[in-house]
Amino acid sequence: MNTARSSLALSLHPRVPATACGLFLCVLGTLHLQSGPTWSPVPLCEILAWLFGYSPVVSTQLLAAIEFAAAVTLFFVGNRILTIAFAGAIAFVSLACVSRALTSGGIASPLLALLAASALIVTARNVRPAAPRARKGLSPAWTALATITIATTTGHVVAQSLRSKSDTASHDHGGTRVVSIDLDMQPFQGRRLEDTPVGSSLPALRGIIGDETAYVVLYLPDCSACHSLFEQFFAIPRPELVVAVEVPTGDGVEKVDTGEEHGDIACMGCERLALPTGPNWIVAAPMVLKIERGIVTCVADRFGGDCLSAQ
Repeated sequence: MNTARSSLALSLHPRVPATACGLFLCVLGTLHLQSGPTWSPVPLCEILAWLFGYSPVVSTQLLAAIEFAAAVTLFFVGNRILTIAFAGAIAFVSLACVSRALTSGGIASPLLALLAASALIVTARNVRPAAPRARKGLSPAWTALATITIATTTGHVVAQSLRSKSDTASHDHGGTRVVSIDLDMQPFQGRRLEDTPVGSSLPALRGIIGDETAYVVLYLPDCSACHSLFEQFFAIPRPELVVAVEVPTGDGVEKVDTGEEHGDIACMGCERLALPTGPNWIVAAPMVLKIERGIVTCVADRFGGDCLSAQ
């Protein structure tokens, strides 16, 4: 029995799974840096928006900073407990994303992250503890303090490097220069439409709306939640003016295949517009804006808000 049980323990040093987990966190952080809110875990972003009012962009920046700081901690400490803790956190968030993806699509990425995190947990649990040896260098207390300092500094540096000075940024994507424009409208509630990112990106929108009460709905053509919203609230004509704004895929940005086919949106009697092609539009679709006398009075997107149910 003891022989069978001992055979389950892998002849690996605890730093091996710790390093693997750290590298995995670096991959996740890099992915979030490159893709932005598009690939950020929606449940986690919803919690941050609810608790602190963070926008999807800020939530993604914070997540990337935490991932790199955790990776640095694992590289320097590298024990079983931290490995299991960090891999468990990844598994928990991935499981929440898998649960969400069962209804909204895009299950492949969170499922792969869940499987990888589970494998790291199993490996870390089964490795043999490192044989005790004479201590060299700093004491455990000073080592822990140095690790916390390095991890905190790394997270701060990453967060500062991600903080944009404006809503527009450019980067290379597959050899093509891509301009990314953030259409987060939460900070612009109560402002005039033409003073917002959506208004400045669609100059004709203000003229179409005039002083009427109107709903502006930004959607992605292959977004299941977007189609569901139109079917629920806009399948029959509304008394208010409705402007449906299509968000195109940016030039040089690979379109994600969700495996689902969608037809046209169900929007009876609404005006149709589309954002200009070329930029990578960062928007938490579906996004609903209520405009009254040219003022944005309500903002709702997939991270929170409700401009329609109470109407």
